[in-house]
Amino acid sequence: MKKNFELTSISVDNLGLGFLRYQIAPENKFTAVNTTFLNLLDFSSRRIFFQKKFEDLFFKPSDAAIFLELLRRNDNVKQFEVALKTGEKTPLWCAITASVSFTKDKTKSIEALIQDISYKKELQTKLLMEKDFLQSLFDNIPDAVYFKDKNNRIVKVNKFYVDGTGLGEDQILGKTDFDFFPFDQAKKMFADDSKVLSTGKPVVGKIEKTKLPSGTWNQVITTKIPMHDKSGKVIGTMGTTRDMTSYANFEEQRLTTVLNALEVLGKALEMRDP
Repeated sequence: MKKNFELTSISVDNLGLGFLRYQIAPENKFTAVNTTFLNLLDFSSRRIFFQKKFEDLFFKPSDAAIFLELLRRNDNVKQFEVALKTGEKTPLWCAITASVSFTKDKTKSIEALIQDISYKKELQTKLLMEKDFLQSLFDNIPDAVYFKDKNNRIVKVNKFYVDGTGLGEDQILGKTDFDFFPFDQAKKMFADDSKVLSTGKPVVGKIEKTKLPSGTWNQVITTKIPMHDKSGKVIGTMGTTRDMTSYANFEEQRLTTVLNALEVLGKALEMRDP
């Protein structure tokens, strides 16, 4: 059985936290609440608040059931994040830390400290939206984009990279270029990554040929830059690779056309002036 203890609504007012005590035996009723909590949920008076039941504080009844079940099993709940109902019946995100207490006369109560975390939740929502936006941008870039750690192991890739390999993302992460490319080719790629890691200087616009898992060779242009931690230490690399095979083939065809035209012109000149 838990030790007897009792908090006062006045003492926790100085902490800037909401406080309440709800008796659950011998009867269900609020027996204490501090001004901070009343203001938090926009209650105009203690009289109105004391007419409520504990479950009435929750914006969703299902959340109240989950909270009370956790409290029943463990006798305490720490930092339970949930939306409470304000006087205007709008949701307010709070974190509740509560425990079951017993007074000297064997009264059983729930004592809870409540913290307003609405700002935290708004920030989390904003960060998730930004994360989704960046992920969408990352996956729709028409180039292979990849991140590697200080051991040149792949830690993150975009959708274009995954589609190009024909493998699942879980089959790519944690691997190195030696797992996907011929040894001589992978050795050069590994050397470039190591150079960026050791010097902190990027490799920009390097044109190279890569052999795909299908066995075909592509001509690509690759850029690799160092990734730094907060202290400025190089902790990995980020690379982008663009397939320029079609462009290279076009340039080769154009060069061939020019050379053929020059050859024809040369022969024509020879015929006119041997």
